[in-house]
Parts: sequence; structure tokens; C-alpha cells
Amino acid sequence: AIRLIRLASAEWNQPPEAISKLFADYSVFQYIEECFGIFHVEGDKAILADIAEYLKNKGQLIMQKLTNDILLYHGSYC
Repeated sequence: AIRLIRLASAEWNQPPEAISKLFADYSVFQYIEECFGIFHVEGDKAILADIAEYLKNKGQLIMQKLTNDILLYHGSYC
């Protein structure tokens, strides 16, 4: 989980503490545990993409830093 927090911190341009709180607030750690059977064969970037989609479905706005420093905003769609 620490690798994913560090990766999310870098990709979403947020401090690790904010990512850890976000993951705790939205039960991401529990989600990871429940999906471990699928996740253990995927790379960290694929897992992070799945977590971003999970958070998006929960209505959480996140920022993802793209390679050209443009920010892509994900938010709730109702």
C-alpha cells in the first residue's frame, strides 16, 4: 500500500499524507484487500488507475498530473 501512496502522490501531485487520508476516508485499503486476487498480477500503475476509477465512482475529485504538466480532473458523474 505504501508504494501506491507514493505513486498516487507523484501522479496526483498531492502530499503522501493527503493521499493516505484520502485512501482511509474512502476505504481504499479495504478495496485493495478485497481485490488482491486481481491486483497481485497487475502493475502498480494499473492498480492506481483502478483506484482512481473507484474514487471517481465514489464521487471523489482527484487530480492526475499528465506528462506535459496539464492536470486532468476526475469528478463525480451523476
